Amino acid sequence: MHGKEFDWFLKSDDDTYIVMENLREMLRSYDPDSPVYFGYRFKPYTPQGYMSGGAGYILSREALRRLVVNGILGKFCGPFTGVEDLDIGRCLYTVGVEAKDSLDNFGLERFHPLNFFAYFGNLKLPAWTGDYAFHPLKRGFECCSNKTISFHYIRAHEMYMLEFLIYHMRH
Repeated sequence: MHGKEFDWFLKSDDDTYIVMENLREMLRSYDPDSPVYFGYRFKPYTPQGYMSGGAGYILSREALRRLVVNGILGKFCGPFTGVEDLDIGRCLYTVGVEAKDSLDNFGLERFHPLNFFAYFGNLKLPAWTGDYAFHPLKRGFECCSNKTISFHYIRAHEMYMLEFLIYHMRH
């Protein structure tokens, strides 16, 4: 098992854009041997909520150990529904892993379960956002941390655009 070789473990979808430098910066003040995980927090189904799989979530070394050893191999978790982020969130709660807020110092989200156009355009938000968002979903410049870590539902050409805007364009 590779669980002892790394401090943190990231799960994200293939259509999720991740800014690794911002993720590293956020994690710098946390102990990977604490049972914690971070991401965009949904509020239903467990007392502490659970993290959106689409926005990506990050598990500490201890969180992953508890998930695998106690939850899955130890059979403390299940039966699983097939809704990955919910199943993992329920299991992590069962084995004592804390869902931590990943808001920045200004209370802005770092992980985003929607495409950035949903936050900065006038697109209609999906109906679930009101019922699921642990913190009220904001739009415009109030939505997103300057240290944003992820956006979900990013198409291939948008990934290239984000890569250019973040890493190559200068003023």
